[in-house]
Amino acid sequence: FLRMRRPPRSTQSRSSAASDVYKRQILRAFQSAYFEKRIFAIDQLIQKTKAAEYNDEKIKHEKQMAGQNNFEQVQPQNWLTSENYVQWINDNKIMDHIFGESSHTELIKRCSPLLKFLYKNKACLLYTSD
Repeated sequence: FLRMRRPPRSTQSRSSAASDVYKRQILRAFQSAYFEKRIFAIDQLIQKTKAAEYNDEKIKHEKQMAGQNNFEQVQPQNWLTSENYVQWINDNKIMDHIFGESSHTELIKRCSPLLKFLYKNKACLLYTSD
C-alpha cells in the first residue's frame, strides 16, 4: 500500500502548499489548447478573488480587534490577500492569457468579475501585446 508522507515542518503550511497547487493548475489551464480548460481557469481566478477579498476583511477585522501594535501577529504570510493576488496575476501575465493571441470572446465576457476586482484594488494591468 502507499503511505502518505507529511512534509517536514520547515516547509510551507498545508493551505499555502494547496494554494500553490491551485495556482499552477490555473496557469496550466490557461496554456491549454482546450477552450473548456481556459474557461475553468477564469472560473478559478474569480473564486480566488472572492477568497482574497474575504481574507482582506478578516485581516481588517482582526487588526481592529488586536490593535495597531499587534498587526504583524494577525496576518500570516501565506494568506491570500488582494495585494499578493494582484501581484501574482501580474507576475504570471494572466492578462496576456485572457487578452492575448489565443483570446476568445467568452473568456473576456466571463472575466468581468476579475477585472472589477483588479480595478477595485487599483491594479496596474500588465498586458504586453507583441
